[in-house]
Amino acid sequence: NTQYADRLAHHFFCAGDSCPSGKVLQYTLVASAHAQSTGAFDSAIELLHRALSLPEVASNERIRVTILNELGSALLGSGQWQESRQVYLRAATLARRLRSWPEFARAAVGAKGMILAPAPPDRAIIDLLLEAHPCFHRRLRS
Repeated sequence: NTQYADRLAHHFFCAGDSCPSGKVLQYTLVASAHAQSTGAFDSAIELLHRALSLPEVASNERIRVTILNELGSALLGSGQWQESRQVYLRAATLARRLRSWPEFARAAVGAKGMILAPAPPDRAIIDLLLEAHPCFHRRLRS
């Protein structure tokens, strides 16, 4: 039940090492998704920062890149465009290294943000989107 996920995430986080493995991350991500779906972006941001501090996330780059993309989305939703862009660029760098093309494409599009036509054109984002372009084709074929 997502209604209580934030409370469970908090209590599991406070329990530290005595908490069953994976429960903190599981409930933190559920609570974050619920917060974003209700427009509570600041809460989602706090939860995702907490998730990034977990040892299981520090040791698993595939999970970390997904959380970075979620954090970028929450920051964008809260209007923190520059912070969102920086997080998405970190996610893109990590996803590229991991060869995680769906996460790379998500980060590239996220880094573009809500700016429709920046003046002058943002060459770094254009290059990132062009690099991600084949990822969309891979995704459609699979």
